[in-house]
Amino acid sequence: MEEGFSPRWVISFPCWGNEKRAVAVHGGPLQTLLAAIRVARLENPLLIVNTDWPPSFREILKNAPCEVRYYSLPTPITQGMESYLVFGSCHQHAIDIAEEGDRVALLCGDMSVSIDAFQSANGIFASGKKKVIMAAASSTVGKPPLAKSRE
Repeated sequence: MEEGFSPRWVISFPCWGNEKRAVAVHGGPLQTLLAAIRVARLENPLLIVNTDWPPSFREILKNAPCEVRYYSLPTPITQGMESYLVFGSCHQHAIDIAEEGDRVALLCGDMSVSIDAFQSANGIFASGKKKVIMAAASSTVGKPPLAKSRE
């Protein structure tokens, strides 16, 4: 990478269904994500929202500190279909959009992040020691605090 080059973050946020959209918008995941983008002062981040109903996200994302692109779900969801297949297709879509040098975050609609998530990841990447950072997460239960990871 060139000196002074600042990689763009491409953030994949698949979220569909009434229940999951409500958690994402009102339960905290989008609030923590937007806070993490602001804390890290990301340059030119791109948030990709794959969903079955974009209007449910427009109010919370209207002043987002990033470009937001809405896409339909990449495959029709049928009764009993494994949701991880849909997540995989959405995340593959984000990876395909990413350009060389971009950093990609694969999230989901019910996952909250610490407000220092991108800031910490940028520091780890800047050290040159890591090319991939993985973090396990479980679904958000209750409203998460806007807090750093150590808190």
